[in-house]
Amino acid sequence: MDDAPGTVDLLAHAELQMESVITDIEAMGEALLRIAAVAEEYTQEMDVANEAKAPASARLALVGKLSTALAEPAAAFRASADAFVERMVGIEAGIHTAFDMVESRPPDERDEDSERFLQQIIELGESTRLGTTHITEFGSVMKTVVGYSRLLRVPGRDIAVAVRTVASVATRIDSLERRARALLAAAPPPADHDTAASPSVLTHLTAS
Repeated sequence: MDDAPGTVDLLAHAELQMESVITDIEAMGEALLRIAAVAEEYTQEMDVANEAKAPASARLALVGKLSTALAEPAAAFRASADAFVERMVGIEAGIHTAFDMVESRPPDERDEDSERFLQQIIELGESTRLGTTHITEFGSVMKTVVGYSRLLRVPGRDIAVAVRTVASVATRIDSLERRARALLAAAPPPADHDTAASPSVLTHLTAS
């Protein structure tokens, strides 16, 4: 068909979608940093109360404040995790279509746009895998914190659901990364190829 998108059209569209995915990832990172800061602050206060042998009512009041402080960033973490997974599931078919277009051309005829797209998918896979590991570890720590009181169950549930949501898409991204690596490996490297590692797009998620 005359109006069918070409290789450059598909790659450009995929790159725009990937930028949106990175925005979702950054939103998750920001929410996690806020959750960690709140948890650290109130854990210190709880330690002080415990050392002072404060009555249970005083400690429960602290837990209530912690729950209130966690509610908004926990909900934001869950919302951004949902958006990330929904977007990835929605664009997965488009990414494979772009892969098909790249694969249809001989390796020595692929342009820089194709290589940049493949590298972007590889970086997404690497950083998502690292970020998922840190998110899972963070979720385990928060599970312990939530065990302090039923008052923490609502923000705790949002965090737990977000952790499971992100983990659920990891294998799908692994599949995309493997195909991108296979296509990139088939192409001859340019003379001025820069082998320096690109910064992870999940930097926010690996921060603590």
